[in-house]
Amino acid sequence: MEDSDKIPLTLSQAVYTITQALGIPGSAEEAQAELTRRGLLTEQSLMLIANKEMLTNADTYVLIRDLKLGLTGKP
Repeated sequence: MEDSDKIPLTLSQAVYTITQALGIPGSAEEAQAELTRRGLLTEQSLMLIANKEMLTNADTYVLIRDLKLGLTGKP
């Protein structure tokens, strides 16, 4: 994809990328629900993300924090 580094990161793309990196099967449409079901993403964190079409650095941090807590059990 040309100029992909200039395209904003969406929540949909972020969660799909996470599932693919972890080897979790499923489509982009299923990724958010699957991460939530597995305890790797919380509804509380999702509510903090104001613009799901253009994540901020803080939004990305929230996703990483949830992922780390879900995988390790440690904040």
